[in-house]
Amino acid sequence: MKILAGRFKNRSIVVPNEGSFRPTLGRTRAMVFNICQMEIEGASFLDLFAATGAMGFEALSRGAQKAVFIDINPHATNAIKKTALQLQVQEQAKVLCKDVSIGLEYLVKQQETFDLIFLDPPYFKKEAPDLFSKVSEVLSLIDTSDCLRQDGTLFVEDSKSSPIESLPFSHLRLNSKRSCGDAFLWQFKKNS
Repeated sequence: MKILAGRFKNRSIVVPNEGSFRPTLGRTRAMVFNICQMEIEGASFLDLFAATGAMGFEALSRGAQKAVFIDINPHATNAIKKTALQLQVQEQAKVLCKDVSIGLEYLVKQQETFDLIFLDPPYFKKEAPDLFSKVSEVLSLIDTSDCLRQDGTLFVEDSKSSPIESLPFSHLRLNSKRSCGDAFLWQFKKNS
């Protein structure tokens, strides 16, 4: 897997040997960064359910100031650390090996804020029946906390059957919804 554009274009991303991962497809990565190309320079980027960290590294390659990666799988977070070392961006890349909700709560307590958040739960895993409740919990925390800055953008990639649009939000406003193969890409903006 390679980075698509920016200063690290065509550089490889380490993919863990163990565990089942569904890296974000190149066309989805391209779509996200085409949408937010005017927001990425100097931005802080949060990659939730990071897996290989492809989205965060793509953000750093395109000019983001920092990227934070959260994934519960130690094989994933070790691979992210290896990629950060290869790209020499260890100072810009923070890696948390935690449950996504716990990691996000930690960031909120640390008062870390982000311009862009990408949420890509492992919706292909049939063994995770309670996954949507986890996604709802994470989205609720993003909606009600200050982790996503005013006018910040949240992208969610999830299965086409996901009931994300039915969730009650106070500050997140659906901006667009696009088809990405077997999934949808939702784009939300944060309002006051």
